[in-house]
Amino acid sequence: MVRALWVGLLVVGCFGDLDRFHAAPDGAADVLLADTGGCGGEGNPCCVNLSCEAGLACDQSRCVRCGAPGQPCCNGSCGTMALCQGATCVACGQDQQPCCGAMTCAAPTLACSGGACHACVAVVASGGAQTCAIRADGSLWCWGDNSVGELGTGGMSSSSPVQVTALTTAVTQVSAADLITCARTSDGSAWCWGVNDSGQIGNGTTTNAPMPARVVNVPAIAGLSADRTHSCAFTTGNVLYCWGDNTNGDLGNGTTARSTVPVAVSTGSNVVGVSTQDYYTCAWKSDHTLWCWGRNVEGQLGIGTKSTAPPYGETSPVLVQSLGSTVVEAGAGAIHACARKIDGSVWCWGSAGLVGTADGAEHLLPVQVVTDVAQLSVGEFHTCVRKTDASLWCWGSNTYGELGTGDTTDRPVPTLVLAGGSVAGVSAGVGIYPHTCVLKTDGSIWCWGNNSSGELGNRMTSTAPQTTPVQSALGCP
Repeated sequence: MVRALWVGLLVVGCFGDLDRFHAAPDGAADVLLADTGGCGGEGNPCCVNLSCEAGLACDQSRCVRCGAPGQPCCNGSCGTMALCQGATCVACGQDQQPCCGAMTCAAPTLACSGGACHACVAVVASGGAQTCAIRADGSLWCWGDNSVGELGTGGMSSSSPVQVTALTTAVTQVSAADLITCARTSDGSAWCWGVNDSGQIGNGTTTNAPMPARVVNVPAIAGLSADRTHSCAFTTGNVLYCWGDNTNGDLGNGTTARSTVPVAVSTGSNVVGVSTQDYYTCAWKSDHTLWCWGRNVEGQLGIGTKSTAPPYGETSPVLVQSLGSTVVEAGAGAIHACARKIDGSVWCWGSAGLVGTADGAEHLLPVQVVTDVAQLSVGEFHTCVRKTDASLWCWGSNTYGELGTGDTTDRPVPTLVLAGGSVAGVSAGVGIYPHTCVLKTDGSIWCWGNNSSGELGNRMTSTAPQTTPVQSALGCP
């Protein structure tokens, strides 16, 4: 193919500079750049030597914006939070993204490992007046009240995160409740510490444990739930065990006799999740059915009735029939409970003002409250959900600012707390002085509500309600 050749004669004052001429690639007509405004600007042809104005790069003979993710590199480099790979800028520094230059990440809660940024904190769990979190390395850190040993450190209360060093095997789950904490380690063992007046630690005694005590007489576990009155765990074979107080049939073994060691729950097979709270328990199975038992004075079992005579509850699991085979998650509060269905809708039942419906009424059967939910967390008297867009919504009691709405006004219906895109996990606290914590997508922990024992983890204590989120001090090692 014959290429056209433009020949310029350099005549001072007449024809200008030969630098204004630029040869196009093979197969295309050469471009005559008639004046200085004809090249180098955005959308214009590249100048000689494929050059463009600052902030632009030559791409296929045209000057285009460069330096941002998805754009060409600017002379081999990119702007803030972008990395040049090949000839293109890619986003860097956030969770699961490549590390930026000098192996750096965007926040102190992210660490560079294997060429990518990862959140240093994997899980957060709000208890009564304590909070615990699992780092990505499997270490467990807790903060807040330690009056009965619920931090598991053997030391004093702390408003700063302290490591539970007694657990030398990687922690894979933690459940914090009022005055007690339990954890599962990677070898399948269960450990509890704190209050033990009803045998809720599960080590065969009723003596408080300031350090982690191993739960006895139970096979390798896959999940657990701690509570002030009793605790439960299900095994890798999906068999459910419970221990502790049994006044209202909390343990689900057909009796009201307390047990300081785990006992098998009646019809407690095929269990894939469990939630314990204030003398009752709910568990969901692999067939997506929900079963609840124990105290039912306020209709918290969701079976359409209240219990008005001793033992004031059900001593064996009862199917929550109206939910059918749809449940993938559930949470037990003090006097209300909720379940998340396969379709992402959340249904709640129980005491007036806590269910989440506009009528503010008591509901003895599950009613739909909110949709598009990815995670559910039920506290003592409030509930929070993380939606599929990573936004946070809460409702219920707000005496200590536990809803995070900037005030202490109760909310009978779901209320937006944090906008979409930021929330990776949520944990609504329990006890009479509650708080709430979230894990954000950048690995940071933010908490609000009561902070009289330092449970917010911001190295401070205060008797005034913290009505908006504050950042916990736990970051990367």
